[in-house]
Amino acid sequence: MKLVFLITLLCGYAYAYKTLIDVLSEDAKFSTLIYHLQRTHLVPMINNIEAGTFFAPDNDAFEKYQGPAPTRELILYHMLPKLYKTKDLGNGQLLESSYIRPGFLGTENKGQMLKITEKLEKFFHINDARIKDRDVFVNLNTTMNVVDRVLEPPPMMSSIVKEFDEKLFELMKRADLDKLIALERPFTTFISAKYLLDKFNHVEKKYLTSEYGLQDLKHILKYLVISEPIYLDRHPIGETSYTTESGETLIVKVSGDGRYTTVDGLKVMERDILAANGVIHVLDDLPYADSIVFDTRKYLFGLNATKFVSLIDKYELGYFLDSQSANVTILAPTNEVIDEDDIPNNLKKQWLSYHLLQGAWKSDDLEDRMLLKSEYNSSQLLDDSQRIVVRVSDGNKYDLRRSIQFGTHSQVIGNDLHINENVIYRVSDPLDLPLDIFTRLVIDLELSTFIATLYVSGVIKDIKDSKAITLFVPTNQAFKNLGLVARYLVHPSGKTDLQTVLKYHVATSPLYYEDLVGDVLEVTTLTDDTLIINGNNNDSNVWISSNDGKEEHGVIKKSDILVANGVVHKVDHIQIPNNVEITHQNLLTGISANLMQDILKRTGVLKDIELNNYLILTPTDEAFKNIDLESLWNDTEKLGRIARLHILPKSSGKKRWFLHPLSGEEVFETMLEQDKVVVRQVGRNNMIIRVKGQPYGDHARVLDMGRVSTGDRSGGVIEIDSVLFPIERGAFGLPWMWSFLLVSFLWIASLSLLALAGFIAFKKYKRRRDGYVAILEAEADDIAEEEAEQAVNNIGHANLRN
Repeated sequence: MKLVFLITLLCGYAYAYKTLIDVLSEDAKFSTLIYHLQRTHLVPMINNIEAGTFFAPDNDAFEKYQGPAPTRELILYHMLPKLYKTKDLGNGQLLESSYIRPGFLGTENKGQMLKITEKLEKFFHINDARIKDRDVFVNLNTTMNVVDRVLEPPPMMSSIVKEFDEKLFELMKRADLDKLIALERPFTTFISAKYLLDKFNHVEKKYLTSEYGLQDLKHILKYLVISEPIYLDRHPIGETSYTTESGETLIVKVSGDGRYTTVDGLKVMERDILAANGVIHVLDDLPYADSIVFDTRKYLFGLNATKFVSLIDKYELGYFLDSQSANVTILAPTNEVIDEDDIPNNLKKQWLSYHLLQGAWKSDDLEDRMLLKSEYNSSQLLDDSQRIVVRVSDGNKYDLRRSIQFGTHSQVIGNDLHINENVIYRVSDPLDLPLDIFTRLVIDLELSTFIATLYVSGVIKDIKDSKAITLFVPTNQAFKNLGLVARYLVHPSGKTDLQTVLKYHVATSPLYYEDLVGDVLEVTTLTDDTLIINGNNNDSNVWISSNDGKEEHGVIKKSDILVANGVVHKVDHIQIPNNVEITHQNLLTGISANLMQDILKRTGVLKDIELNNYLILTPTDEAFKNIDLESLWNDTEKLGRIARLHILPKSSGKKRWFLHPLSGEEVFETMLEQDKVVVRQVGRNNMIIRVKGQPYGDHARVLDMGRVSTGDRSGGVIEIDSVLFPIERGAFGLPWMWSFLLVSFLWIASLSLLALAGFIAFKKYKRRRDGYVAILEAEADDIAEEEAEQAVNNIGHANLRN
């Protein structure tokens, strides 16, 4: 028995101490492996291994292998320096191989790692190779597993990141982080299926991918990298803090059962992707370094407004962009629309300040025609803030039809951006500083008459040199509405009055539309007179007037036209100040009505009406062309009648009709008491005047009108194209036709009476001659005689009444 036991023991010992080479040599399917072991001179080393686990690729595995000729290192990657049986393996388990790359995984000279995965709870894989035959016994301390693929050592981390997340790798290349994770030292890197920059808005993305955001991008990327290999398979339970390459702390938390792991609260979706110089973990999103702070300056970089920022810094306005600044709205033109040469150097700071608005104005806060104060405090406004007008179309901020415009042409592109209590708008064009009054208004064709009067009067310099003013500029229609007064004002004789009138429309303080609404103001003008502004009237408009404005006022038709030294409002009526006395004589001079003036002077009529509220119908000099003036000058009485026929006294209860359209026709008294004139509206803006009693074809057409500024301002001059003549009168002061008819009637009546009286006398004579008169017949004769006398009396009374 002892002998049998000894023989058995010796046989077992001999079997137990077979080498790996022995086992491989006994099976022809490992011939390729044996060949490579011999070629790489690994046979002695493997024979001397006291313990270990070998993953042996068979000949089929080498047939599949597409890599370079297997090296010594490749073969060592299949060898573990410890004995592992498959019952000791688990899904996700990491194993250290005998292939050591000095420094790649730390100073301890760790071997390159292998990863076990279990599929279908039946098949074990080592890396990508399936274990075909498990636990092939070599000796007591060594075992072998047959695999269907040659195991290849993991590549460098930079290659794996590029393969798994190409977008992230491109960002790393931009920030030179690809070179970092390609170093021969250990790292842990976190990647995700989600794009890193998707957590930022489009402006922040633009900034981070620009040259100006490179450092912040690098900082964000470094937060994803730790300078040591952190294998989650063997990570301790609970929370562990690690310092990232950005210098900030990142927390890895492993649940009690080790199944649930988070990184900064983000779930680990795939753990322990092996790299030659570390390990990679896939998260459901990427962690973010809280130390990255976006400020106004960075947002402007993201909007491609770098030229604008550069100018802001150059002209010492950078404090508006610093992170600690707040409560400012920035109108940012992008690089494409800025041309520095368009802006004079001496105006660049003012121009830049004009793009900075006081207050953080979100798009929902903006209303159409709103005026916002800029940071440009203009000396021409006595250091007050220059304003910017806002134009907002209908609709809410999500309505594509809604648009916002600053100034005259700077359209907002996209939505407003909010950062550090500031608001940024990207604008299509830079804003223009408000121009001087003349340059701004000369391009407005609706104001051409006003511009012309500025030249004629010579007050343009006074208005341009004035500071902090409000100009109520009359439109061309306003001058037209003024009629003959406008012609007088531009006449050389009216230059002084024109200067006063123009200056009267200039208030000595800046008054924006919002200052005028809902109130009644008395403001001082350049003439030192008071102009009344009524923004509290029934028609919801703003009036200007030289008095209470009830009878006459100008209405602001367009407001808040910004100019360098103030603001301009368009008005539809010109105001004549109380100290400008425009008389009939002035108006007649202004229209060069020389002949009519001569007639009024020769007859002395003008002296009688100069201070009264009369209208003078004034024919043009051309109207007298076909009239025998020499005879007219010699007939003083006729000349006087013509003069008085052209003078209309004020009629109580009637409108000042030359200021208001007529409905139908109206009759007006003249200074020639017997004659009246009829005024008739024909068409929209045409009127004719004729003498009442004359045929309709004999009329004068009204050419223009104007009123004086004396008295109650109801008097004036009406220019007509024909001379009016009094009606020629006959008997009883009637016109000749009526006189002829009346005289004819009287002759007929008289002849009738004479005939009747003769007939009665003849009858009496005949009866007396016959010597017989009946009593009854005598009585009848008496009655007939009385009736005849009564008829004669009636005719006489009728004539007297006529």
